[in-house]
Amino acid sequence: MFLILLLLLTGTCGTSGRAAAAANDGLKARTEIFLIYKGATPIGYSSTTLKKLGNGDSDFARWSIESEIYLRMALKNSFKDTYQRSTEIIGENLRLKEMESVLLVGDEEYKLSAKSDNNSLYVTTEYGGHTQRTEEPYPMGAVPLSAAPMLLSRLNLDKGPKGRNIKVVTASPTRLDVSDMGVFVEGPAVVTQGGKLLDVRLVRTELDGLETLIKIDTRGNVYECIQPAVGLKQTRVSLENLQAVKEFSGWDVTNSMIQPAHSLLPNSDTLDGVDADLNWSANADLSLSSDHQQVRNTTNRRGSYRASVHITRQPSPPVKEPLPENERRAFLAAGPKIQTSHPAVKEAAALAAGKETDPLKQAQFIARWIHENIYPDPATWGNDHSASVTLDREAGMNKHTAILFAAMARSRGIPTRVATGMIYTGGLFIAHFWNEVYIDGAWMTVDATAADPLRPAPVRFKLAQGPDTEIAGDRAAPAMKSLRIDITGSQKR
Repeated sequence: MFLILLLLLTGTCGTSGRAAAAANDGLKARTEIFLIYKGATPIGYSSTTLKKLGNGDSDFARWSIESEIYLRMALKNSFKDTYQRSTEIIGENLRLKEMESVLLVGDEEYKLSAKSDNNSLYVTTEYGGHTQRTEEPYPMGAVPLSAAPMLLSRLNLDKGPKGRNIKVVTASPTRLDVSDMGVFVEGPAVVTQGGKLLDVRLVRTELDGLETLIKIDTRGNVYECIQPAVGLKQTRVSLENLQAVKEFSGWDVTNSMIQPAHSLLPNSDTLDGVDADLNWSANADLSLSSDHQQVRNTTNRRGSYRASVHITRQPSPPVKEPLPENERRAFLAAGPKIQTSHPAVKEAAALAAGKETDPLKQAQFIARWIHENIYPDPATWGNDHSASVTLDREAGMNKHTAILFAAMARSRGIPTRVATGMIYTGGLFIAHFWNEVYIDGAWMTVDATAADPLRPAPVRFKLAQGPDTEIAGDRAAPAMKSLRIDITGSQKR
């Protein structure tokens, strides 16, 4: 069912209505890309290209809609990479003429092809060595779900009734269906681009009991789709970020470290602590202990490693340990990315810390300033931004905020290192970077991505540490490739 919901979401956020409306404007092709989220976690992307076919009479123009969808999703009690590529041919009247689709769910392949005449849809599906052919009624006025934004642009959202019913053709892995979709104009929506407020409407659709909220302008350009009931969202990104977005398709789940779907943890914000067993099969330079993570026991049996850990939201009492002078210098040093002496970094650190002189409060203020001023942007993950670049762009992911925090804290004379490991969010364990500061003879956790940087949500597992993200990441990498996390217990707040 989750697969069908995702396909419905990506279909609803199909291609721009402007393309079909501009058949006489010389438009030949248009591509739109969306990041797909479940909760706050990016789980994939969709890319849709609309092309005008032929040079005949524009009143009889045909268009192709080429779609590519990549998702990482829970199916059959495990997480699988899912990839779909499809091509639809539609007429000027938005009727579906032909369709070809290939869907890969892990090792399973589904093929679907369809053709239509004025009355019927002729559908062929192939799965598991079986071929099935069906004929479905194709009522007049029904359009493919991917063409719904085009139809909405022709209806003029500012005039006429606030609620309408339209018939749409929806695709599941093994069939096509024609359903009624309710469309309701809720009013203006706030969307800005380049500092300008766009003329956008919030449209609510209801299809097969599923509600979708769509931010769309009067020409059919879609900016965001949200399905509140299942926590799914698509947000439009620029073409320049396509390569970064496609890095999601590089996720390797051969040795999955994902919790089985039937035993997912509750929202980590509701927990005070967790107990877990970490298992990996490669020797690595790991540092598992922190003020939030207690290692209860470790074993090494013929190259198979295991550690049992207890993680708490509240930090444990500081464990005093000396800091050798060479390490102190390393954790105060500047680098190509951790630019402690950059004017913008020093200015931001001074602004964040204010008149505070206590090192721990300064670290807390700096982390909160980053949390409030640096916008999380998954499209930047593949970029190795320095601290000054993150400040300038006011956007970045956890590795960028870890670099920025290290630079700002070190500029205030606070020894700071980078920690890395896994956190649990949106049903997934994903890689994460944060920081640790050396204050009053002890190391303390600080995470600038958390609302409370000194008490982050407890479902995070520290694996390694280092003076920067590269060294910490390299130390953790051998274990991460084979890491399996088994949650053995949790404590509610």
